[in-house]
Amino acid sequence: MDRHEFNDPQDPTKGGTWYDDHGRRFCIWYWDAETKMVAVIRGTRGKRIKLIGIGEQLLKPEVLRNRFPQLALEAAQLITEEG
Repeated sequence: MDRHEFNDPQDPTKGGTWYDDHGRRFCIWYWDAETKMVAVIRGTRGKRIKLIGIGEQLLKPEVLRNRFPQLALEAAQLITEEG
């Protein structure tokens, strides 16, 4: 994928969007802190990833900024393969 943009650059917990090499939206993702789930939407299909046992250290914004976009991209690629 060509680029990722956060919905709110100051707060990575608000999700983001991946764009392909042609600038088209590839997938969107968001984080639900209450359920500790990352939801990824690729076209009309989606996938939820429950982060069971995730520690508070991993929920810090700087960690989320680095890990969640990659997790979302991997889930979107799985959605594409399953489709």
